[in-house]
Amino acid sequence: FIMDKINELNATDGGIKLYKEKGVTRAPSLSSYNEIYFIVSGEVEFNMDNKTQVATFGEVVCIPALKMYGYSSDDAEVWHLVFGERYLADFNDCYQSMILPYFLRDVRFNKKALSILREELLSADATELEKRTALNYFFAKSAVKYGVVKKEYESDSQIADIVNFINSNYDKEITLDY
Repeated sequence: FIMDKINELNATDGGIKLYKEKGVTRAPSLSSYNEIYFIVSGEVEFNMDNKTQVATFGEVVCIPALKMYGYSSDDAEVWHLVFGERYLADFNDCYQSMILPYFLRDVRFNKKALSILREELLSADATELEKRTALNYFFAKSAVKYGVVKKEYESDSQIADIVNFINSNYDKEITLDY
């Protein structure tokens, strides 16, 4: 298993983390943040909603925050983008209670839409606004191409913060002071 951090802003503060992974595996668990997987080579088996689907080269998988899922692959190369709720603010303003479909399968379209996003995220001197703009471009183009679907639940950044706190502190004794 290889995981290289390519670029990072603190996702707990609503920033972005971009990883390059090879030989990925994740036991089913709750997604603390919004995540996008770009399949660079090979194939990855995703498990969501008691169903297994395979994503292959050029396909994109979108996982909303607070979604239970898992995945596995022996040798696929994957770019894994993790980002906070603030990056979805414009999308949520336009598509209230909606999300992108989980699987975006048009390889030619994905390559074009992702090229701008990848360029900005990998740029050492890209500003926060440029990164947000690139992610919004990806969301906008993908929403037009693939449509949007109803959220299973209303994601709330406060709930995500609580889940992240629990995940980070599950092995510690937690008390509530009054």
